[in-house]
Amino acid sequence: MAVDQIQLSRDLPASGYSLFAVENLSNELQTLFQPPKEAATHTSSSHPHRQPFQTAAARYTGLQREWNFLLEKNQLWLRGAALSSFGTQAKDLESALNQLSTAPSSSRLAVARASLTAFQSQFKGWMRSQSLENPYQVKVWSNRLATIERLLNYGERVVLKRELTPVAEQP
Repeated sequence: MAVDQIQLSRDLPASGYSLFAVENLSNELQTLFQPPKEAATHTSSSHPHRQPFQTAAARYTGLQREWNFLLEKNQLWLRGAALSSFGTQAKDLESALNQLSTAPSSSRLAVARASLTAFQSQFKGWMRSQSLENPYQVKVWSNRLATIERLLNYGERVVLKRELTPVAEQP
């Protein structure tokens, strides 16, 4: 039961989650709480509030790895023009998020946001066949894209506003 609840929490469009009832934590559950080894090396993975743009790019990279794995195993139902369009827009979004995470600016945020919006607007159509086979999986992916959008919004409010706010002159 706890494992299912943890996985459900991870799949929802949330920036994080909290767990209580420590007496129920076993060694098996403790391993579920550990971030993947590659994520442990990224500060943004453990502290998305500090570096939301880097976290957004990292989370999108994780999504791409999942999609690429499924494509290699012929378990992602994209073919022909849909696959080509998906691949092109996925790379465009990756590039926009990486540029934003490397050097945050209002103009790069606008490009990343526009790319994400374009990707999300076509995502449901691309995933129509996949939804028939595995609707939960497609919903999880949509939620993860929504989380990336929330990270961009948060980054705009916190990171970019802080950089654009003039510092009061000292007397």
